[in-house]
Amino acid sequence: MKKFLVVLVILTVAITGVFAETGDAGNGSITVYGFIKVGDHDFNVISEHDSEDAIDLVGNQNVQPGAPGVRVGYWTFAADTQDSGTSFTIAYDTTPLTSTALPGVSYAFEVLEIEDPQNTEGYSNKTITFIDSPDRDIMQGLAVRLLAAIPGGAKPADFTGYITVTLTAEN
Repeated sequence: MKKFLVVLVILTVAITGVFAETGDAGNGSITVYGFIKVGDHDFNVISEHDSEDAIDLVGNQNVQPGAPGVRVGYWTFAADTQDSGTSFTIAYDTTPLTSTALPGVSYAFEVLEIEDPQNTEGYSNKTITFIDSPDRDIMQGLAVRLLAAIPGGAKPADFTGYITVTLTAEN
């Protein structure tokens, strides 16, 4: 089966950890929006998260290992008039949370897909199919959670991690 890469969009997710009450020494935010139109399908990655609403990596129970995760964004896919055998796959790659203030310290996290059956018809197990319909309009929410708890006595710092979302067409 011939594979070709249709879209590689980097979703920059600014995940900032706050370990202790400290004064704000300054911050900024960048929201990244992606859009690519290729033939009769569209793929977008949207960040809903920036440094203003940083995730407390110690205090937020939803970001801890085994927890439901913290929503950071979503992707959308729309297509019409696709052949029945057409399919697309989604892949997520992450870069661990790191801090310029603490060289050598990093924390791995994972991407979780937020279940929403109303917006994900035709999408399962990271694959978009067109078996029952030539059209799709999918929105998939994304959350993150740590792979391991932050060790006790961790030093306060801001951390940033990245998620790469890749859409691949399968023929």
